[in-house]
Amino acid sequence: MSVGWSREKRVSVSFVSVMNGAFGFLVGMALGLVRIGRRGVARSERVRRFVALLAMCVASAGVYGQSAEGREPSAASVPEETEAFWLVVSGASRHFRQDERDWREFNPGLGFERAARWKDSWYVGGYFRNSYDRHALYAGLRWMPLRYGPVSFGGFALASTGYPSPVLVLPGFAVDTDRIGVNVVVVPNIGRYSGYVGMQLRVRP
Repeated sequence: MSVGWSREKRVSVSFVSVMNGAFGFLVGMALGLVRIGRRGVARSERVRRFVALLAMCVASAGVYGQSAEGREPSAASVPEETEAFWLVVSGASRHFRQDERDWREFNPGLGFERAARWKDSWYVGGYFRNSYDRHALYAGLRWMPLRYGPVSFGGFALASTGYPSPVLVLPGFAVDTDRIGVNVVVVPNIGRYSGYVGMQLRVRP
């Protein structure tokens, strides 16, 4: 009689755990978006509600994901390749120059991150509706070489549509747990361009 978990069983249980977490996240997101999208709500209030919604959904994902934790092997037995991929959900932003234009600060979208061959680096790609209210397709690299506990610091180097410049270099930081992460970019005012704070949620399959 073999002892331990087979690779197929570990992957199966991990998948169930993540799907439970995703279910909790999507339920919370769907209910929250109904409230956010009500007419007559100011855009700044919508952004505030969306940030609060993301926090609530992360908590929901954690609660639902725990339903399979009792049947899951320890983290040490999980293959490294299952830690290399993130599903990315965009997002929200807040601009420093609010009077510059009518910014779109609720920026929905989906993307992915895949561990690169270089240490502390991930290939990134995806789509979102950007602050200019345009469709944005992006691809590039996230590099976070400095770490303090669950927080890592670095930035993004991206090629993207929908912006005045097709090349974006964005400083920022990330906060990671076993299954949930958050990307935050902090861009200062540069010339005639408004700086902003932007946020994405990451979920690990």
